[in-house]
Amino acid sequence: LRVSYGETGLLSLYRLIVQASNKITLVNRDGSKIAPLNAKAPLSLRWPEWYDQTAADRQALATTLRTLVDAGLMSRETAIKVIAAQYDIEDLQAEQALIKAEMAERNAAAQVQEKIKLTE
Repeated sequence: LRVSYGETGLLSLYRLIVQASNKITLVNRDGSKIAPLNAKAPLSLRWPEWYDQTAADRQALATTLRTLVDAGLMSRETAIKVIAAQYDIEDLQAEQALIKAEMAERNAAAQVQEKIKLTE
């Protein structure tokens, strides 16, 4: 039904709404006006997975992403995008900033540990 009602139903309806927003002023239920929607922006539907992933599925995906990133075949940003929905990551830039900060903290701690080993 995703194809029948999604691509030919919902997507067509969304396109009509976009076109209508550029001809008339649309309003929310509370009466607030909706700005005209960008008619040139591409529209697509994102569906959830058919079945919830198991822990083994998530582990396999994590291993695959790690391999691809380590091999230089995929960026960290793309890997985060791949798992964002599964781990409820809403703000990709904020997540990347947190990752960079944590990596810098780990690297600093590792350098301190290395200096301690050298002085012993």
